[in-house]
Amino acid sequence: MDIQATTDREIMIALSGKIDNQNSKMDNLADAMEKFADSLEKLEVTKVGGIEKRVDKLEKRSNEQIGVYKFIGLIALLLSGISVIVTLYKHG
Repeated sequence: MDIQATTDREIMIALSGKIDNQNSKMDNLADAMEKFADSLEKLEVTKVGGIEKRVDKLEKRSNEQIGVYKFIGLIALLLSGISVIVTLYKHG
């Protein structure tokens, strides 16, 4: 059986206890959210950071391969141009 507060003082004491209880719950929630944020930050640093490094390496390798293909294409173009000039010179 729950006793109801009847006087102003009893009501204030009951409300004070409820407010203290709510403040305690809010403090616990804030602590839990802070721990969660710390865990997410650690996850980002350890897991996502490693993935970012691997992606950067793959992008660098891809760009280097594209550069090599462009260089090979330029060499082929120069050799074919020289071949055409030599052929025209011999027949001209």
